Amino acid sequence: MSRTIKFAKAGGPEVLEFIETQVPAPGPHEVRIKVKAFGINRGEVMWREDKFIKSDSVEPIKFPAGLGYEAAGIVDAVGTEVTGFAIGDAVSCIPAGLMNQYPTYGEVSAVRCTLMAPHLTRSL
Repeated sequence: MSRTIKFAKAGGPEVLEFIETQVPAPGPHEVRIKVKAFGINRGEVMWREDKFIKSDSVEPIKFPAGLGYEAAGIVDAVGTEVTGFAIGDAVSCIPAGLMNQYPTYGEVSAVRCTLMAPHLTRSL
């Protein structure tokens, strides 16, 4: 089980609630991460308030909805078709505007592997 932040209607911060959810195994092209940090930005506030710019490339909110474009964490599972990521890798999500499919406000999130980037380490 994982705590995830969801909302059932558009509005201010008061519509947000912690929901206990069963976290499924990642799909074939997904990476599941234990979230260590996530970003909060104006776009997510606009999404929560249902004031996001309407266009053909932005789908409407599907309630109950989640939030989160970006997150950093540790991979805890990988889908069957994923290459380049392994359990234990430190990663970050690349913001893609897919909050209906891949919200990141929660303790554990599954994200499409093409939206992930590994943390690079190097010696100075």
